[in-house]
Amino acid sequence: MTVSISQTADFQVFGFSKDLTIFNVHDCLEQLQPVLEKRPEKVLLDLSEIEDIDTAGLQLVWWLVLQLQQQGMAKVTGADNGVVQRLLDIYQFEFPDNLE
Repeated sequence: MTVSISQTADFQVFGFSKDLTIFNVHDCLEQLQPVLEKRPEKVLLDLSEIEDIDTAGLQLVWWLVLQLQQQGMAKVTGADNGVVQRLLDIYQFEFPDNLE
Protein backbone atom coordinates (compact mmCIF):
# COMPACT_ATOMS: atom_id res chain seq x y z
CA MET A 1 0.00 0.00 0.00
CA THR A 2 1.42 3.39 -0.95
CA VAL A 3 -0.89 5.55 1.18
CA SER A 4 -2.47 4.78 4.52
CA ILE A 5 -5.76 6.53 5.13
CA SER A 6 -6.99 6.94 8.68
CA GLN A 7 -9.32 9.14 10.68
CA THR A 8 -8.52 10.98 13.89
CA ALA A 9 -11.00 13.02 15.87
CA ASP A 10 -10.36 16.10 13.74
CA PHE A 11 -8.51 15.02 10.61
CA GLN A 12 -8.54 12.60 7.74
CA VAL A 13 -4.86 11.52 7.68
CA PHE A 14 -3.08 10.52 4.47
CA GLY A 15 0.17 8.84 5.45
CA PHE A 16 2.57 8.33 2.56
CA SER A 17 4.82 5.27 2.45
CA LYS A 18 8.59 5.24 2.11
CA ASP A 19 8.65 6.09 -1.60
CA LEU A 20 6.75 8.89 -3.27
CA THR A 21 8.19 8.90 -6.77
CA ILE A 22 7.14 8.84 -10.38
CA PHE A 23 6.81 5.07 -10.07
CA ASN A 24 3.96 5.19 -7.56
CA VAL A 25 2.25 8.60 -7.66
CA HIS A 26 -0.45 7.21 -9.95
CA ASP A 27 -1.18 4.43 -7.45
CA CYS A 28 -1.31 6.97 -4.63
CA LEU A 29 -3.79 9.12 -6.51
CA GLU A 30 -5.96 6.11 -7.30
CA GLN A 31 -6.05 5.21 -3.59
CA LEU A 32 -6.92 8.76 -2.58
CA GLN A 33 -9.54 9.46 -5.26
CA PRO A 34 -12.50 7.86 -3.41
CA VAL A 35 -11.67 9.82 -0.26
CA LEU A 36 -11.23 13.07 -2.19
CA GLU A 37 -14.63 12.59 -3.83
CA LYS A 38 -16.19 12.70 -0.35
CA ARG A 39 -14.71 16.20 0.03
CA PRO A 40 -13.06 15.93 3.46
CA GLU A 41 -12.91 19.20 5.37
CA LYS A 42 -9.70 18.75 7.36
CA VAL A 43 -6.86 16.69 5.97
CA LEU A 44 -3.40 16.03 7.30
CA LEU A 45 -0.81 14.99 4.71
CA ASP A 46 1.86 13.08 6.64
CA LEU A 47 5.24 12.95 4.88
CA SER A 48 7.22 11.81 7.92
CA GLU A 49 7.82 8.22 6.71
CA ILE A 50 9.09 9.17 3.24
CA GLU A 51 12.59 7.96 2.42
CA ASP A 52 12.58 8.76 -1.31
CA ILE A 53 10.70 11.58 -3.03
CA ASP A 54 11.12 13.16 -6.45
CA THR A 55 9.47 16.02 -8.29
CA ALA A 56 6.51 13.81 -9.28
CA GLY A 57 5.88 13.11 -5.60
CA LEU A 58 6.22 16.79 -4.78
CA GLN A 59 3.75 17.63 -7.55
CA LEU A 60 1.23 15.15 -6.16
CA VAL A 61 1.48 16.60 -2.66
CA TRP A 62 1.22 20.16 -3.99
CA TRP A 63 -1.81 19.25 -6.13
CA LEU A 64 -3.47 17.61 -3.12
CA VAL A 65 -2.85 20.72 -1.01
CA LEU A 66 -4.42 22.95 -3.68
CA GLN A 67 -7.44 20.66 -4.13
CA LEU A 68 -8.02 20.28 -0.42
CA GLN A 69 -7.67 23.97 0.33
CA GLN A 70 -10.46 24.68 -2.14
CA GLN A 71 -12.70 22.32 -0.18
CA GLY A 72 -11.62 23.08 3.35
CA MET A 73 -8.32 22.93 5.12
CA ALA A 74 -5.15 20.93 4.60
CA LYS A 75 -1.94 20.69 6.56
CA VAL A 76 1.33 19.02 5.61
CA THR A 77 3.34 17.40 8.39
CA GLY A 78 6.65 15.68 8.25
CA ALA A 79 8.25 18.41 6.17
CA ASP A 80 11.00 18.32 8.79
CA ASN A 81 11.89 14.90 7.33
CA GLY A 82 15.44 15.37 5.97
CA VAL A 83 14.71 13.77 2.59
CA VAL A 84 11.61 15.89 2.03
CA GLN A 85 13.29 19.03 3.34
CA ARG A 86 16.23 18.67 0.92
CA LEU A 87 13.85 18.58 -2.06
CA LEU A 88 11.90 21.55 -0.70
CA ASP A 89 15.14 23.47 -0.22
CA ILE A 90 16.35 22.70 -3.74
CA TYR A 91 13.17 24.19 -5.18
CA GLN A 92 12.87 26.89 -2.50
CA PHE A 93 9.40 25.58 -1.85
CA GLU A 94 7.13 25.90 1.18
CA PHE A 95 3.74 24.35 1.71
CA PRO A 96 1.01 26.82 2.66
CA ASP A 97 -0.32 26.39 6.16
CA ASN A 98 -3.88 27.53 6.67
CA LEU A 99 -4.47 25.63 9.91
CA GLU A 100 -3.83 27.33 13.19
